[in-house]
Amino acid sequence: MVRTRQRITILVMTHAPPPLRAHSLACLAACALLACARPAAAPAEGPPVDRLELRVASFNAWLLPFASRDLGDRLDRMPAAIDALAPDVLCLQEAWFPFQRDDLEAGLEHRLPYASYGGGGVALLSRFPIVEERFHAFADDEALSITERMGGKGVFEVVLRTPAGPLRVLDTHLALDRGAGGGHARQLDQLRGHLGARPELPTVLCADLNMRATEAGALVPGYAALLAAGYTDTIAPVKQPDGAFAQRPTTRVGWPRAERRGRGWSPDFVLFRGAAAGGPALTLLGARVTLDTAETALSDHNLLLADLALGTPAP
Repeated sequence: MVRTRQRITILVMTHAPPPLRAHSLACLAACALLACARPAAAPAEGPPVDRLELRVASFNAWLLPFASRDLGDRLDRMPAAIDALAPDVLCLQEAWFPFQRDDLEAGLEHRLPYASYGGGGVALLSRFPIVEERFHAFADDEALSITERMGGKGVFEVVLRTPAGPLRVLDTHLALDRGAGGGHARQLDQLRGHLGARPELPTVLCADLNMRATEAGALVPGYAALLAAGYTDTIAPVKQPDGAFAQRPTTRVGWPRAERRGRGWSPDFVLFRGAAAGGPALTLLGARVTLDTAETALSDHNLLLADLALGTPAP
């Protein structure tokens, strides 16, 4: 059975300069667009296996109308560049407009035939069928800016059917605001609640958390809390001989892209957790930041790739 979903989404600006953001908000608040998930193709899934290697990509595509630069050119180049990386699961943030998602889905349909949109600019494309999906909207919070509150952000949760068993994937984009009001911290607490759910399923989190992993050589408390919840960072800060933690590789360095060693910051993450005792395990095979040079960049963010193995734990 082919399912069709409809959602009205108000698009907002989260990274634009204040004057441009205000102008963009006035334009976009009037644009409630009807978004429909396209019918999914049905590739051969193959027989069950004990172990499956898969590649997960997380990408803030920076598709913000009236604020993102070179949007049309970047969108045109995205499908081929992402296809060359051969992901099995692609989690997107800041994919606001239906036509943008349609372009990406059409360009990647041969590799990622299943796709769905969660709300708040997050979307997921997959090689594996989507058998469950739900969007957990963040609670409205007066501490956040009006643009963040109108953005409709939350946590998109899907369950994929793979030959090695079900895989749960969460995709989210936390607020940029990190002031004393605590709006970002409260969103992080809500995210942690979803991370702790359904321990019987192996889970991957793809996220623009809009926070660092380290500050002044120490782990940021919010990041440390995610690790304490049982999650492993695919690109974790390295603890140095003096006890300080090194910064993670830069995933956001602005636009136009230039070679900026030691500049920028890293708000993008792929974290994972295996299932509870006796359930399928997730093992890290490798991870890297890519599409990060002046020639290959497609956004003011880089793309984060993680290679994982899903399967039953060894006896």
